[in-house]
Amino acid sequence: MMVRTTADQPANESSSLLAAPRPSTIPPRHHPSTTTSSIFSMHDVPLVIADSSDDEEESSAPEQIAETRGTAGLTETVLNIAKTCLGTGIIALPFAAAQVEWWIHVTGTVLIALWCLICVQRLLSCLDLVQFIKKNRKMELPEGCSGLGEVAFFAHGKVGFHAMDIIFFGLLFMIIVAYLDAALGFLSDTFLRTANPLWNVLVPAIVIGWLTSGDDMESLSKISALGIGLILFVFGIVIFGYGDVDNISGEWPTTSNQTTLQSFAQWYGTIVFGFGLVPLTYNFRASMKDKSNMMIASSCGLAGTSAMYIVLSGAVVLVFPAGRLQGDVLQLLPSESWLPTLVRLAMVGLVLTTAPLLVLPCGELIQDEVLPQDWSPLWIRLAICVAASVITLYLPEFVFVLSFVGSCWCILSFVIPPMLHLALLQNVKRLRDNGTVNTNGMARWISSDWFHRSFWIDLGMLLFGIGATLASSIYTFQSLLESA
Repeated sequence: MMVRTTADQPANESSSLLAAPRPSTIPPRHHPSTTTSSIFSMHDVPLVIADSSDDEEESSAPEQIAETRGTAGLTETVLNIAKTCLGTGIIALPFAAAQVEWWIHVTGTVLIALWCLICVQRLLSCLDLVQFIKKNRKMELPEGCSGLGEVAFFAHGKVGFHAMDIIFFGLLFMIIVAYLDAALGFLSDTFLRTANPLWNVLVPAIVIGWLTSGDDMESLSKISALGIGLILFVFGIVIFGYGDVDNISGEWPTTSNQTTLQSFAQWYGTIVFGFGLVPLTYNFRASMKDKSNMMIASSCGLAGTSAMYIVLSGAVVLVFPAGRLQGDVLQLLPSESWLPTLVRLAMVGLVLTTAPLLVLPCGELIQDEVLPQDWSPLWIRLAICVAASVITLYLPEFVFVLSFVGSCWCILSFVIPPMLHLALLQNVKRLRDNGTVNTNGMARWISSDWFHRSFWIDLGMLLFGIGATLASSIYTFQSLLESA
């Protein structure tokens, strides 16, 4: 998950689900080299057509988004994508799977993975559209503008750039709240739990804030990257240690007689939270040696993730009665044994080492956009953690929080990509209609048929994404309130 990302950030630094970039990879503020005046929107200023000499200059310089040199091969990128998706949120997946019929869970998981793949393709197409606009129009980029923020700027101007910041901050903060809620649930059945609920959640929050003060954030990233092994170990213990593997009936025990819109929304939000690839598309692409293989890597990574989701969640649902699945998989473990306690504490450690990677970009956004630069970054991060911990006190189980956050996360995964592509498409069309463009091998974008076809695809994806986001967010929020 990125905020003003650099294109050369290694994707293998992404740790557990939706992990944020290490602070050392966040670019310092710098003034753009262009000298043109600031442009707030591509639709409210006259066009500036770049001449051929400018094009030659641009072509000799490395492109900020598309031409960053990477080192990761295809196999490594596929594993990094799978590692990013198979994170902490998967422990809530069996509960979500039990909310719907088995065929909905299986086919729905595959369809959502395909939807993510299409959105990845739209984001990759956005890069080509941005390069086309760059060659035909000079624009001054805001400071620190790169990655998804740069695409948003070329699509909607500075308003789009800052709107992307706001969206990222809101969703990052919600994920921090979800992580603290998870830590509170993990600690509830251990000897570290106290009688004071505020103390139970405030201590992890302070620890997370304190960990952001360290200089060696790469170590935290490496520790949190071990989370996939820990999660697979947890599922192994749950299934083979405490599940009734000898008496599997083969029937899918749902928690209700039929799938309702509310139960479907809970399942949908949890699944979407798991597929965290789309907002990280540019990071994974930039880390690759051969960037043309990004779609292949995405296809393989999403296919592997889908298979793991279906197998792991299905195995848990089949070896436990529906009445037992009332929360995350750790609740299926006994509280009196030393091994389950050790597993819970290890999961708390995973949350504590992953959450700082989310707090850091949140703090940077607040300091850059709202507060004076001379304020202490550490105190800002601590304030974010404390605020999140206070909200956590009023929230129900982790699985309900996760499904709601996942439903909101649809904005970045399923709404932003077609929206950006549609806006860039209209900007390119505007350049074409102006009559003076340097196609430079991009003549297909001048075709009216291509514009027409892409327009309806983007519009359909956008409307469907908005509808799914609104509906799932409303229903999961109702579940959140009912469970509180």
